[in-house]
Amino acid sequence: MANISISGGALVFPRKAPQAQQNNPNKVEDHVSTRGFFVTMVEKGLENLEQERTLTKTPVSENPERQFYQSGVPMDQRVTEPEAVGVPDPTVVTMEPADKKVEIPQAPEVTTQEITQPEATQSNNVDAIEARKAEAMEAQKLLGVTVDGDFGRGSKRAMASFQYKVGLPVSGKIDPDTMEALRNPNSADPRNVKPRINVLNEAGNAPDMGKVTEWAKKNIADPLKAAAFVSTVEAETGQRTLVETGYSKERAIEVFVDRNAREDGTLGPEMTARKAAIEALPSNHSADDIFDIVYGNRLGNDQPTDGSKFKGRGLIQITGKANYKAVGDIIGVDLVTNPELINDPKNAAPAAMAYLSLAGKDFFDKDVTQDSLAKTVGHSDDASNTEAKARFDRAKQLKEEMYP
Repeated sequence: MANISISGGALVFPRKAPQAQQNNPNKVEDHVSTRGFFVTMVEKGLENLEQERTLTKTPVSENPERQFYQSGVPMDQRVTEPEAVGVPDPTVVTMEPADKKVEIPQAPEVTTQEITQPEATQSNNVDAIEARKAEAMEAQKLLGVTVDGDFGRGSKRAMASFQYKVGLPVSGKIDPDTMEALRNPNSADPRNVKPRINVLNEAGNAPDMGKVTEWAKKNIADPLKAAAFVSTVEAETGQRTLVETGYSKERAIEVFVDRNAREDGTLGPEMTARKAAIEALPSNHSADDIFDIVYGNRLGNDQPTDGSKFKGRGLIQITGKANYKAVGDIIGVDLVTNPELINDPKNAAPAAMAYLSLAGKDFFDKDVTQDSLAKTVGHSDDASNTEAKARFDRAKQLKEEMYP
């Protein structure tokens, strides 16, 4: 058995030249047996490790051999930065002397005040919530709506209506000025306290958009909603009329029939009947004939001529008997008996504001978006929502112009 010795804590096997080397001394003497080759590689590895430890003590920028370790790319082909002085190489593991003390960071001292502070904050939050609920209940009681502390859509609609009546910016939300007005008995029915602003032109047959814009800024608290109101007035009236204009038969079918088709393009029973009724009109039909067909038996219209009687009127073209009655109830005018009064200069703006506060419109109950604005006004549109997009884009543009 070969003699094995221990050197520096490592096993060393004796080297033995292969037979070819013994028979031929001219062969290279470094040929080793398999065992000898293993030992040689171990020793070579130890030498390389020692050399690496020496190299890591020299910055990359001063050691040409280490300059290739990071990427294997010659220096003239890449940009390098010198290693920070004093920054240890992460590949080198160092050990602290056994007798060196290691300082362990102490946890910061926590005082009693720091422990109890969150509890105090939580208590304050509870008190604030209770205070807001109490104020909401007080507002609901003064508004004459259900008192439950949950200031929901019905409460916000009533608040918006009250704010407009007393001349406050309409938001539908509780604020100090509104609460002060609610607590003042003199504001119980303030419809006639402040003169109404006329937003119509001199002839009284179309909106004056400059006046409409100023009115919206004064009466609607939220800038985007104020701009959306102006955009809606522009689109609904065309800035030239307060009464819905008539339609040709072809245009009436496009707006009131085709835009209500099914997804596959076919017409349901209601739209089929509406189209047939429009096509059956004589060539000398009137505009009211078409209104009676397209608005008949819906929107609260229950009489044969209700469609034309309660056609679109006003700044935002309020349509249908049910809407006329609801708006009239809010502003104190009998619009069912006298629907044309919705265009009276002193009623035009109040009627529009009243419509926006109706149940289901919720203009003041949530943020205004393209979809919510379209649903609030209820205009017709194509499958790509071209009209809705144009109106909302205009609203955003107007906001920048109105509030520079």
